[in-house]
Amino acid sequence: QLARRFQEAPVTLNFDPAARLPDGRTVLDALLADPVYRNAHETGRSGGLEPGRRREAAENAMFPELEGRSAAERPKYAALNTADDPAGAAPRYGEVSLVLKDEVKRRSTLTPEDSLDMAALDPKAKNEFLAMSVFTFETPLALLRRMDRGPLLNMARADKGQKPPYVEVQVHGPLRLDSDFSAVAAPRRLKGTETGAKLEGLAKANGLEMRWHDAPPVQRPAADIGGGLRPSAGA
Repeated sequence: QLARRFQEAPVTLNFDPAARLPDGRTVLDALLADPVYRNAHETGRSGGLEPGRRREAAENAMFPELEGRSAAERPKYAALNTADDPAGAAPRYGEVSLVLKDEVKRRSTLTPEDSLDMAALDPKAKNEFLAMSVFTFETPLALLRRMDRGPLLNMARADKGQKPPYVEVQVHGPLRLDSDFSAVAAPRRLKGTETGAKLEGLAKANGLEMRWHDAPPVQRPAADIGGGLRPSAGA
């Protein structure tokens, strides 16, 4: 039953609509201008404040076939919303979330938590460790067994006020708002604002369901160790 829950849970991608790209545009304005969702290697901006070289090294360890590939061929990062949180699986990376269509799961992989955090746990063995920690939606039982490896570590993180782990999703291949997503979700307090109007326009232009929610805001950290969720086209 738990394995099925993991298979059926929606994949969400959180982003900050007001974050600025190197060209000066906001993430939201960039998405309004172009429905292609790009990764941090392409945009030059990361939602997790993580230097690109460390991310690239982790990706090469997980997916050796990516070494030497172009920025556009590298994954986009999302998370598995097992709790069905209306704000998305990782609101710490932004208060707006995009919900991916289920068919995108067929070209996605998963790690039990933030892949950069996993690499930091054992730097000497990180390549082997990461390579053994990548799963697909067809292997939920293997993923669940891997998640059982560190309950004490997770409790220790919580005691220290660190972020809890989440199931990271790496989406491979291009992503477009008008074909690969089903909905956009945002706090109800944005409704009626300029940002809210733009989000409604984004949803309408790309055939997405517009969802307003009343989930409490999540405090975003000033810095983030892992930051696996890198808003793409826009962040």
